[in-house]
Amino acid sequence: MHPVLLSLANIDAGVCMKATSRAFALIAYLPIVKFSDVTEHEQSILKAQLFHFCLDIILKPLKAAERDGVLMSDTSGLLRMVHTPLAVWIADYPEQQLLACVSGNQSPVTTASLSEFGDAAMHPPRTRFITLSAINSILRELPPVPSSQSIHAGRALEPFWRACQSQGLNGVESPFWRDWGDACPSVFLTHDPLHGLHKFFWDHIVKWTINIMTGPELDTHLKCIQPCIGVRHWAQGVSSLKQVTGREYRELQKVFIAAINGGIPPPVLCALRSLLDFIFQAQNLLLYDETLHALSEALREFHWYKASIIAAGGRRGKNGIINHFRIPKLEMLLIITRSTRLLGAPYQWTSDITERCHITHVKTPYRMSNRRNFHSQCVRYMDRVEKMNVFGLFATLISNEASLLNDMIVETNLMVDHYPEQTWLSRVLPEEALVSMKQFRTKTNLFGKQTSLVSDDNRTAIYLNINPHRKSLSVDAIAALYKLPDLHGALGDFFGQTSYADRLGQRQSRPDCALPVSTFHVWQNFRIQHRSYQDSRIISPHQTVQALPPDAQLPYGRCNTVLVAGDSGTCSFAVSEGMFIFYHSMCDMLMILSHQDVVWCKFESSSNPSCLTQTQAPLHISSMANCSSLLLSSRPLMTMGVTSICLHLELICFCCIATNDPTARGWGTYFLWTKSLRLLS
Repeated sequence: MHPVLLSLANIDAGVCMKATSRAFALIAYLPIVKFSDVTEHEQSILKAQLFHFCLDIILKPLKAAERDGVLMSDTSGLLRMVHTPLAVWIADYPEQQLLACVSGNQSPVTTASLSEFGDAAMHPPRTRFITLSAINSILRELPPVPSSQSIHAGRALEPFWRACQSQGLNGVESPFWRDWGDACPSVFLTHDPLHGLHKFFWDHIVKWTINIMTGPELDTHLKCIQPCIGVRHWAQGVSSLKQVTGREYRELQKVFIAAINGGIPPPVLCALRSLLDFIFQAQNLLLYDETLHALSEALREFHWYKASIIAAGGRRGKNGIINHFRIPKLEMLLIITRSTRLLGAPYQWTSDITERCHITHVKTPYRMSNRRNFHSQCVRYMDRVEKMNVFGLFATLISNEASLLNDMIVETNLMVDHYPEQTWLSRVLPEEALVSMKQFRTKTNLFGKQTSLVSDDNRTAIYLNINPHRKSLSVDAIAALYKLPDLHGALGDFFGQTSYADRLGQRQSRPDCALPVSTFHVWQNFRIQHRSYQDSRIISPHQTVQALPPDAQLPYGRCNTVLVAGDSGTCSFAVSEGMFIFYHSMCDMLMILSHQDVVWCKFESSSNPSCLTQTQAPLHISSMANCSSLLLSSRPLMTMGVTSICLHLELICFCCIATNDPTARGWGTYFLWTKSLRLLS
C-alpha cells in the first residue's frame, strides 16, 4: 500500500514537523500492482496511468473546492468560504518524476535532461504548459488506444512509449493536476531535505571521500575526534555501515569536514566544504536575500573546484573513473533558491515526518490485521485510533473541569516547543494532571529554572549543580590539576584590568602575584541551552559541557568546545551577580561578564605553553563579527553571517571554577584552554 497524506500549508511548520501532532491525515491507500502479460515499457506506462487515475478520483473534492469554494467553520464557529489550491507535494525524487509525468532522464522541475544535470546554472522551469502541450501533441499524432493486432503481438503501447520518450514523458495522458487550478509541478514539487540534502551527502560526498582517502583512513580520523556528550562519537567508523538513518546523516555532517581535513587534497576539501556549507544553510528556519546569495555562492564554489574530485579519484564507479557530475540530486540543489522565494524555507517540506507516517499509518495497521483483505482492516484501525485520541483528550479536559475552548494565542509565543495540544493542556489543566500525561511532557527547559544563569537577551541559559565537584581549591592546586602552568599569571593580568594593547601582548603578572581571591570551587560540567537564533519560540535541547582533568587514561583531559562571541567580537552574555572568564593558552582570550561591569572580550596571540608542541604556530583573531552569544559544539562551528568560515577547536582542558571568597565581586569564573585552533576557509 502507498499512503496518501493530507495536511494544511497554513499550519505552523513546527507543528507539521512533529509526528505526535498528527498534522497529516490519511485520506487513501494507493494500490501497488503489477500487470501481467505486458512488456517492461508497458508496465511502467500502466503503473503511471493508474497512479494518476487514482489520485484523480481521490482529490476530486479538493479540486471542486479550489474552483468553487466550500463553506467551512473555523475554531470560533464562524463560516468561511474556503478554497483548496495545491500548495506543496512532498515526495522523493522518483515520485517527483512520476508526479511531473516525466521520464527517468528528465528533471521533474526544470527542462534539464540527464546530460545537463551537472551544469552550474539552473535551467528554465518545466511549467504545466510545457508538459501539457507535449502530451497533447503526442495524443494528436498517436492516440494511446491500441489496435487488436498490437494487443495480440504483446506490444500494444510500444509506439506510444517511444513517442513519449522522445518528448521526455513517462506516458501519462491525464495528469491529476491538469484541472486543479493553476497547479504547476515546477512550483508544488519542492526540494526534499531528507533525500536531496542528507541522502545526497551520504551517497555522494561520503563516497567521494572514501574513494580518495580509503574507508579505514576515514574511520581512523572519526575515531580520533574527542567524545562529546550529546554528539555521536563514531567509535566504529562509518565505512562499513550498510543502513543509515536521517539522524545519523545529520550527526556525521557535524564533524565531517573537521575529520577529513588533512586526508584529502585542499581543492577537494574546498569543494566538499562548500557543499556542506550549502547543506547547513539550506536548513535555516529563515532565509534572507543574503542567505540565498550565500547558497548560490556555495554552489558556484563547488562547481569551481569539482574537477579536483575527479582528478583525485573521488568519482569512481564499477567501471572506473566517472568523468562527469550528472547527478539528479545535484541538479535539484539549484531549485532551492527559487523554491524558497515561492514557498518559504525548505526545512518545512522535508519528508522526515511523512516517512515516519509510513510506520504509524501503514506498517502498524498492517501488523494489527490478520494479513487477509487487510486494506479495510487498516482503514478501520486508523479510524479507531483517531477516535481514541480525540476521546482521550475530551475525557482529560472534562475530568478536570477544564474549558473545551482552545484559546492559546499568548501561550503559543511562550512555547517550549511547537506543540499546540501541549500548550492548550498546559493552560487548562492543573500541573499535577499535566505531569501525569507522559505523552504531553515538555523537554527540559533551563530557562524556567530559578537557579539558571540566563543571558540578557534571554537566548542562552546555563545551569550548574548546587554542589561543585571540587571545593575550595587554591589557584596552584587548580593549575596542577588541569596542567595550566600560566594560570596564576593570567588571573593576575585579568584582575589587574590590563588590556592586551597596554601590555603589548606580554604577560606582566608574576606567577606568584597577589590575587583578590585565594580559593575556588570547581565544576567539571554544566548544562547549556539556547533559543533558536531565528525563531525565539523554539528552544533547542540542552547540552552538557564536560571538563575532565588530565589523568592516566585521559592525558589531555576530556572537554568540549565552547565559543563565546558577540557583535564585533564583544560578547553580550551577562549574568546577574556573576562573572565568567574564558582563557585560551594558545589564543589568549580573557573575558569578564558581570552584572555591574561592562562586558569585555579579547582574543590575543600568545606563546604556546610548555606542554604543547612548539611546532604549533600561534594564531591571532581580532574579532568574530555577527557571531551568536554562545555556541557549544565538538564539531565545526559556522559563524552566523559568515558563509565561508568554519572554526574547529580541539580542547585539551576545560575547567569551570567559581570563587567562594566573599571579597570578590560575583562568583562565577570559567577557563577554556585549547590544544589547537584551525581556521578553515
